[in-house]
Amino acid sequence: TGSDAVNQQLGLKRAEAVRLYLARAGLPLARMSTISYGESAPLADNNTREGRSTNRRVQVIVMR
Repeated sequence: TGSDAVNQQLGLKRAEAVRLYLARAGLPLARMSTISYGESAPLADNNTREGRSTNRRVQVIVMR
């Protein structure tokens, strides 16, 4: 519900928190990167509480 810039920063903070969690679990930080799409890649409608909740997510992509 905030501005695009605020949502972008929130997304980066959320992604970085997950990255640090995975690092504490033993994954090397150097092998991970973070990116935030802000409001540009929603999965659900942002006009509902449930949709906004669904869109507050982190996706982890595992590559070889």
